[in-house]
Amino acid sequence: MRTHDREGGSLCRSHWVIPFSEPRTGIKLIKGAYYKYQVSYAYDPVKKHTVKKSGVVLGKITETGFVPSPKHQLRRALQNPAVDIKTCGVYGLFVFLLADEILSLGRALGKPLADTFLSFALTRWAYQSPIKRAFFYHAHHCSSGAWNTGAALTGKTISAALQANAGNWSCSG
Repeated sequence: MRTHDREGGSLCRSHWVIPFSEPRTGIKLIKGAYYKYQVSYAYDPVKKHTVKKSGVVLGKITETGFVPSPKHQLRRALQNPAVDIKTCGVYGLFVFLLADEILSLGRALGKPLADTFLSFALTRWAYQSPIKRAFFYHAHHCSSGAWNTGAALTGKTISAALQANAGNWSCSG
């Protein structure tokens, strides 16, 4: 029976380490401590089989639990920012450029209809989104807090808002 894997880590694991094993991760015993690594698999044409490659350290496993690596926490924070600065910047630009039009639309149509039209216009402008994807973009955009449409921004709500206001469009020249 092998007691070490090909990369030098121990295969003999304590019972409290096994629950931390997940897909695409590996566990190594290095100098008396268990570490969880990200692993990937690649085909080696010379050996003619798949080879496991260790990646970054995800953290240390102790008897009390998993302790994430500070570098891994930093990597994760950079991948999934809490606030998407780009889309909030687009919202700010949209509001800045159309401030007068937004006020006029709110006065003419009322807040719920104006919010629906503004939310869809921003989604369409920023993401080049078709109606069927507007719900996803609106739900994940910072404008959804400012322009609360009262209902999900779906094709049906947009169509209903257009039909409700069908006879009220007028051009002032």
